Amino acid sequence: MVETGELGWKSALEHNFDLILMDIHLPEMDGNELTRRLRNTDSYKSSPIVAVTASAMKDDIESAKGLFDDYITKPLDLSHLLNILNKFLKVE
Repeated sequence: MVETGELGWKSALEHNFDLILMDIHLPEMDGNELTRRLRNTDSYKSSPIVAVTASAMKDDIESAKGLFDDYITKPLDLSHLLNILNKFLKVE
């Protein structure tokens, strides 16, 4: 877990995450911009990135289409989160 978009960028480049849960409202660089930057890298072009946000308005969700692989609003529905994790992570 990181606290800013810049730290998220650095951490993602240092590691090869199987899945990223992305907060939209990060300081310095928001989650939308960070996701756009990650999508331009070979490592994260097709890796699952899921928005996790309190931005639950229809316009917020519509503006994120095509950027994230899924979109979860807060407060989190744990069963929905578990379904998403199962969908994107192959647990053996």
